[in-house]
Amino acid sequence: MLAALALFGHAPGYLAGDNLYTLANPVAFQQPAKEMGWSLVLPYPQGHTGKQGSSGGAPLVEGQWCCPAMPESLVAATEDFRAKRIDLATYRARIKKRNDYFLRAKESADPGRAQRFMCPAAGASPTAKCLLKPHSTTPRLIHHVGTSQADLRPRISPDNELIAAPPMVCRQQTITIKATEGAKYRQELPFGGEEHTTIYYSLREAQEGMHGYAKNDAAEALHAKGRRRAHGLAQNSIQAAFLLACSGIRKVRSFLNEAVPDAKGILYKPVPNTRQRTPVSPGTETVTD
Repeated sequence: MLAALALFGHAPGYLAGDNLYTLANPVAFQQPAKEMGWSLVLPYPQGHTGKQGSSGGAPLVEGQWCCPAMPESLVAATEDFRAKRIDLATYRARIKKRNDYFLRAKESADPGRAQRFMCPAAGASPTAKCLLKPHSTTPRLIHHVGTSQADLRPRISPDNELIAAPPMVCRQQTITIKATEGAKYRQELPFGGEEHTTIYYSLREAQEGMHGYAKNDAAEALHAKGRRRAHGLAQNSIQAAFLLACSGIRKVRSFLNEAVPDAKGILYKPVPNTRQRTPVSPGTETVTD
């Protein structure tokens, strides 16, 4: 399907799906989708949150490579929220605090290839302070016109185990992580953050809306088995394809009937103001086929 979209000139963007897509074989879905330029926006079902792997001592926490000293309260934020051990405000605060521990990309991502990352306290301009990276602990003043602001960078506190035996990510300035490592769960947007949640639910709602549109009993009635009196997967697939094509044509005609030109003459359909969904942790919704 994604290859067909490319043939018709559709530029890749954000791509969302339900829990079934998250649990897909990464060789069959996540990896090729990323290599084609799509940015995955996926949920994490129960049992797949928190730490999802590691590379060079850096844990993969809900799609992001992180500092190994990230507190357990931040690692388990989603699990605690879903179990109602913390409220929504606390969950949002912990998700935001995770940003202090995310590894930084040393170079631009090249789909399908390895990428170099550095810890927050590494590099010429560390964004955090950590005693395992002595250079990062040097006080820094941020100078503005006529004023100086104190060093407000967060302090990372490794435990005794990390200090005694620091992993590769703590010993080196950068580590190289292959594209295949953590491919099942890696995402560009931090999971649980406002941007990830907003884009995920916007795409899912549009998708579910199209499902309902194609199931309209007065039109294609895609869900009605009585409209497809045929046996076998092949015949049903062909009939479903025709019904979906019909619903697509009906959608285009409806748009053209209601669209108006903007200042540049580009047609768009005015969208009424609707109630915004309260951001929650994607992945708690029921999986449907």
